[in-house]
Amino acid sequence: MNSESSSPASRRSFLKTMLAAGSAPLILPSGLLSQRAPSNKITLGFIGVGWQGVDLNLKSFLTEEDCVCTVVCDAYMGRAKEAKKLVDEQYGNKDCRAVQDFREVIDDPSIDAVVISTPDHWHTTMCLMALDAGKHVFCEKPTFSIGEGRVLADAVKKSGKMFSTGLEDRSLIHYHRMVEWVRNGAIGDLHHMDVGVVREEFHGQQPWTHKKKSSSIVHVPVGCHIACGAVCQIHHRWGCTRWPCSPSSSDRH
Repeated sequence: MNSESSSPASRRSFLKTMLAAGSAPLILPSGLLSQRAPSNKITLGFIGVGWQGVDLNLKSFLTEEDCVCTVVCDAYMGRAKEAKKLVDEQYGNKDCRAVQDFREVIDDPSIDAVVISTPDHWHTTMCLMALDAGKHVFCEKPTFSIGEGRVLADAVKKSGKMFSTGLEDRSLIHYHRMVEWVRNGAIGDLHHMDVGVVREEFHGQQPWTHKKKSSSIVHVPVGCHIACGAVCQIHHRWGCTRWPCSPSSSDRH
């Protein structure tokens, strides 16, 4: 952002601390920004518009008055066109572009920030490219490895841009309650934790359930997206270190 936009820059410092809660953005009311002209809005480009990218991310931003989605991107052009249709219906125009190459979003100088909701192995690459292009970034978790995460964290610090990732589960009250149950022994002694990855079709199948019940085992068949928040809360926030974690899936995270 150039010096001429120093005043709007405070508003455009990526959605006022941006998405502190992850996929559900925490944004100051637009009334506090005083001006609602399109030139004063944060322009967003969405990369990856599948279920997560649309239902949890795009739809959350479309209701906010201090940002505007101007381009959507997906490797499957049909998804991109469906997302564009959703944006156009919300704004009452046909201004949103649908593209298939994410580089078109990153290289667009009119885009202030990108929202990345792609498969995990693309996260770090796209984030680094976006930061290098001067964009602010919201990206879904996780990085593909701890090493990649370190590289990305260093790049964010060097860039001076706003960066947020979708770890909203660390802030949701029912996960805190679950941790309290474990800490207080409400489910019995916790001996180990099973962590799996959902293999069913994501929506419509209700795959986040497990038939096996036990007072001594916690089953988390939702992969690192949920397990990351739960394990970090139990281990770090409450300092619970008495039980071993025995993930059944890859331990690369």
